[in-house]
Amino acid sequence: MEDSAAPEPRPLLDQGTFMAHFANEGQGHGLNETYLCYQVQLLDGSSKHQGFLRNQPRYPDWSLRRHAELCFLDLVPAWQLDPAQHYRVTWFISWSPCFKCAQAVAEFLRQNTHVSLRIFAARIYNYYTDYKAGLQDLQGAGAQIAIMTPAEIQFCWNTFVDNQSNPFQPSLGLDTQCQLRQRELQSILLRHGHSRAPPPSSGAETASATRSREDGAAPGPAPAPRKPNSRPRGEAPLRASTRPRPASAPSP
Repeated sequence: MEDSAAPEPRPLLDQGTFMAHFANEGQGHGLNETYLCYQVQLLDGSSKHQGFLRNQPRYPDWSLRRHAELCFLDLVPAWQLDPAQHYRVTWFISWSPCFKCAQAVAEFLRQNTHVSLRIFAARIYNYYTDYKAGLQDLQGAGAQIAIMTPAEIQFCWNTFVDNQSNPFQPSLGLDTQCQLRQRELQSILLRHGHSRAPPPSSGAETASATRSREDGAAPGPAPAPRKPNSRPRGEAPLRASTRPRPASAPSP
C-alpha cells in the first residue's frame, strides 16, 4: 500500500449526496465517487469511532488517486486498536469494493484477527470482470457482505446525514431494487465453493438488536470473533461534486 496521509473524517453527509449515492434505485450511472460510512465498536456495542470518507479522485493529480476502502485502512493505525479487545467494524458503502481493494481489505482482516468486518453495499461495482473473485476473497477472509436494505439506508440517514430532522422517504421501487441486488450478490458469493455468509442484518431483529439501533449502534447481529487464517482517496465534501462527470466507468 502506498504512503498517504490518513484523511480526516467529515461529521455528516449532505442530504442530496446521500440520496443520490445510497438511496437511488437506479444503476449508478454517472456516480463516479464512492462514499463509505463507518462505525467501529466493541462487542458490547460501545462505539469507538464513527464517520464517513470519500475516495480521493484522480483529478487533478493521478498519483493521489486512492479508493475509499484504502482511505479507511489509512485511519486505522492512528486509532491504536487494542489486540486484546475484539472490534466490530461496519461499513455502509455506495459501491462494493473492486478486486484490488477487496484483496487489500482481506489481507488486513487476516493480519488483524481482533477485527470483524460487516459490509453493507448500496450497489455492486461490476465494471471489471475480476470483481467477483475479489468479493469471494473478502468473504473467505471472514467479512460479512450484504446489500443495503431500506432499513440500513434509514439507519444511515439517521446516523450519518445532516437530515435537519427530516424523515427518510424511500422511493417506491427502492425495496425491490435492493432485493434484486442482494440476489445478485448471493449468486456471486455462492460460486466456487464459497459457503454462504449470513447477511449483516435480517428483517426479523431481536429486541436487543432493536434497542442497540435506538442507542446508535449499527444494525445487525455481532459476528463471532474470527479464527486466525480462517484504492487511496480523500474525504468527501459535504455536497456532491458539481464537476462534469466523464462517461467512463465509475471509480469505486
